Amino acid sequence: MKHLITTILVLLIALPFKAQQNASLIDSLQDVIKTDPSNWKAMSRLAAVYKEQSNTFQTLNYLRMAMKIHESDTLKRELALCYYNRGYYKESIVLCESILAPDTLEKDLVLLTKSLRKVGGDATVKLLHYEDVLFDRNPMNWSNTMNLAQDYISLAASLKDKSLVNVALEKLEAYTSVDSSNLNINGLKAKALYLANRYEDAIVECHRLIKMGSQSPMTYYFLGLSYKEDFNVWKGIEYLQIACDMTDNAEPTFVTQLGLAQLKVDSLANQGIANLNLSVELQQPDPAALFSIYYNIGEYYFSHGYRNPANMRSAIAYYTKAKDLGKYERQMTHKIIECYHHLNDTKMELKHLEQYLSLTDDSMEMIYIKNNIMKLRQELFMRGELKEQSKR
Repeated sequence: MKHLITTILVLLIALPFKAQQNASLIDSLQDVIKTDPSNWKAMSRLAAVYKEQSNTFQTLNYLRMAMKIHESDTLKRELALCYYNRGYYKESIVLCESILAPDTLEKDLVLLTKSLRKVGGDATVKLLHYEDVLFDRNPMNWSNTMNLAQDYISLAASLKDKSLVNVALEKLEAYTSVDSSNLNINGLKAKALYLANRYEDAIVECHRLIKMGSQSPMTYYFLGLSYKEDFNVWKGIEYLQIACDMTDNAEPTFVTQLGLAQLKVDSLANQGIANLNLSVELQQPDPAALFSIYYNIGEYYFSHGYRNPANMRSAIAYYTKAKDLGKYERQMTHKIIECYHHLNDTKMELKHLEQYLSLTDDSMEMIYIKNNIMKLRQELFMRGELKEQSKR
């Protein structure tokens, strides 16, 4: 303890001396530049001093001055880094790309990919290319390998092309063949195995992660999902519940998947519906997630509604919520018609058939719907529940 205090005191005493040295050096270098305005080396050295002080404004200023007099890859690298640190990512990209050939350093590729990631948008394709180049040069750069694999996984989702998940797995397995102890890489590998429908492999990977000491809720989440898809719903529920507990039921995706798994077990279905309704509160305002929740609850009640009118009416309520989100109005109207048909509620079935007619542009389906409308109207007319039979 005494030694530590002595060291801290020495450092504190040294700090003002270092600052004084830097101030003196700055004055000297500025004098050199005044005397010789073309001395780019003095400008570059002055930029380095300011960089040590985290003064990016003056660092940028003197690097630009130096570059106007003398262009070199070394200056470009420093200027590109300074641009990046100040948030000028496009300028950083231009400089990085200008020094890629013939003298490409790994740090150039790293800075370039970081800048492209910040820009996003149209730069994504270029980012993937340079991440691949960097991976080919050094697959053990775990941060790049992780980003590259995740980008392939994201691209697979947006293009609906699962073959890209296998590309991500190839990158991750190239890393894990050398280093199998990186929890971040192995965690992403478990996710990729699940997305590639390799559920048994994902289960093995997740258990290995837990044994290695992983405390990530995502490990338990993908373990639960993999068990569920591998036809072991009870195990799936067990691990999805752990993931939810670890995040205090605040992660909507976890709560949703737990609820969907519980819907598959009749004795847990009410708990599943409660979790899905909780997820509705957490998901706002994500219409895709809300639709999935409403639709799946509706499907549960519909499948349990043939002998239970209350369940069938609950199905209608949830199908209506899904319909009101707008995207699948025609499909949800069709489901609602089915419900009213099973309830023998001819008036409501007719009402929704007439709505459905305005939502379809399939000529054959329109003929079928019109015939059904005519039959239902005739039935209501014969029962005295329709005053005038419409000719449609």
